[in-house]
Amino acid sequence: NLIERSVTNILLVSPMQDYKAVQKLVYAFDIDQQAFEFMKWLMEFSDKLKAALRMVHIADNQKEAARATQLYDQLFKPMLPENQSVPLDIWNGPSAGASLKKYIEENGIELLALKPHRRGFLGHIFYKSFTAQMIQELPIPILVLK
Repeated sequence: NLIERSVTNILLVSPMQDYKAVQKLVYAFDIDQQAFEFMKWLMEFSDKLKAALRMVHIADNQKEAARATQLYDQLFKPMLPENQSVPLDIWNGPSAGASLKKYIEENGIELLALKPHRRGFLGHIFYKSFTAQMIQELPIPILVLK
């Protein structure tokens, strides 16, 4: 309920975690215009943390992977200063959750930023929240973007 009703970004840290400095931050982005605004904010946030920022998109197929790469090239690359880069990784797998977990483990990611999907009444009944799944399954802090 907090995630759904909040109007601001939320940082979720498990009480079972030992605090570590964040050196690797990844933004798991959706293919939409809002991703651009979040990316600008995350660039400033990662600079303040002195953390390396990466982007990852979990694609179901080659067409979606191509769309994510095109969005990155058209919107994100032009806004980067010449001396800064934000690598883009495209991953796929049996499910978005399993793929993202594997990506985080293999790349030593210490903070995940993602945007929850808005769901209607029926969506809440029939679909499990991806954000809630990641919060329950990942051993790292999650920054929920609003």
